[in-house]
Parts: sequence; C-alpha cells; structure tokens
Amino acid sequence: MLNKKLSLFCLPKSLPLLALKTATPYHKQRICSLIAMPGRDDQQFIAQRLLTKVPAIELIYCSTADETLSRLDSLANEYYNFPGLLLLNLEIATRPIAWQLLEQIRTRYLLLPVVLISEDGQIETIRRAYDSGSHSFIHKSMDWSRWEEQLASLADYWLQVVNLPQLPPL
Repeated sequence: MLNKKLSLFCLPKSLPLLALKTATPYHKQRICSLIAMPGRDDQQFIAQRLLTKVPAIELIYCSTADETLSRLDSLANEYYNFPGLLLLNLEIATRPIAWQLLEQIRTRYLLLPVVLISEDGQIETIRRAYDSGSHSFIHKSMDWSRWEEQLASLADYWLQVVNLPQLPPL
C-alpha cells in the first residue's frame, strides 16, 4: 500500500520544466506555472493532460537547469506572469546540478510551490526532495496509462483544489 502511494508522487527523467498560467476556479485569478523538463515529448504530453483538466492554462517550458533559473529570474519582475507552480524534473541535469537548482529556487522564491518529478522512486531520493524544499514528489510511472492518471491527479490537486500563491515572488 505504501509503495502505491509513493508511486503517485514521483516522475521520470524525461520531464522538463513547465510554466502554467490559468484562471483558478475559485478566485478567477491567473496562475502561471513553469514546467522544467529535458524532453519535448514529455513537455507536450504533460501539456495535453493539463490542458484537458484546465483549458485556460498557459504553459511555459524550460529544458535545462540554467534556462529554468534564468526564466524564473526574468519572470520575477513580472507580477502577473510569475509562475504559481513549478513542475521540476529531477533529470533536467546531472543529479548534483538538479539538487543545486532546487535549493537555489527554494532560496530565491520562497512562495513558489515546487513539484519534483523523477523516475527514481528510491526513499533516499524522496527524502532529499522534501528536505530540499519540494512541496510534492511524483515518481513517474513508466506505464503510459498510469503516467496519464498521475498527471490527471496532479492537475486536479495543484490546479483545482489548492489555492496557489498570488503574491509577488520577491
């Protein structure tokens, strides 16, 4: 039972960074989210699933750790365009660089919720993700139908249930 729950919270290496903007169902505020994933196929698959759940969402993509941090820094000056959610693939760079990116994001943007996605579902990885400031961890399923279910659950929770911060990042 515990393994099933953990698998809902981890994602694979092929996922990059994606930024999303949408109107929340409760407050009709725009939400911008950022998706950081190394592969275009995963970016498009995630976008399709999120758009199915929240058609008004706007997505921003990054494919590298440097691009992700640079994009967040440039968006920090744009109140209405700053992401309300970050989907970060742990495989966006080598492991040490990816952990460093997460720590830099958590230091610079305290209010930005970060969902870490990885193909690595080892307990040590999950613990480090939470210790480093991740708000959620998704162990990406290698089964496409299961992965699709995980994305639908992610969209339901983070884009429809949770009230994301609507405050300036700095």
